[in-house]
Amino acid sequence: MTAILRFIGIMNAAIWLGGSVYFSFVAGKMPFSPEMQTLLRDQFPYYSGAIAQVGVAKYFGFHLVCGVIALLHLTADWLYQERRNRTLVVGVVVAIFVATLLGAFVLQPKMKRLHQQKYATNYPQPERDAAAKSFKRWHALSMSINLLMLGGLIIYTVQMTRPPEIARFVRPARNQFRS
Repeated sequence: MTAILRFIGIMNAAIWLGGSVYFSFVAGKMPFSPEMQTLLRDQFPYYSGAIAQVGVAKYFGFHLVCGVIALLHLTADWLYQERRNRTLVVGVVVAIFVATLLGAFVLQPKMKRLHQQKYATNYPQPERDAAAKSFKRWHALSMSINLLMLGGLIIYTVQMTRPPEIARFVRPARNQFRS
């Protein structure tokens, strides 16, 4: 059972970190690539941003699934193996999970609304400029949080791949035969 728990923890950490790095540095940049600009022509800025919004929503879903698996794994690890000194790992996973919830249910909907306002033709130009400026600030905040989450995922992955500690002292056997 301990080997299965360890395998689940390592696989989840590796998939979570790998998927996050891939999205952050490769897939997240694709909608804004020169190839996409050629493909979308006049509609490039609006549709590339809309495509990125769809990708970000899927990214948060991915984070939520991996976060739930990590929390369940750490709970099973704590119950089954009595590994109680993992406050750093639990804290990092909880922080990433909370940041994901805030991103998915607060940050992403606000950025989606601002993106639509930024390109809405029925809005006056000053309102569109204000939406563009606000979007830029929210996007910078989002990218900063994402980098912190990547750092947390690196810590989580390193902690998951560390070999389990060997007990230095063995608990004395209980006297099961009382007279």
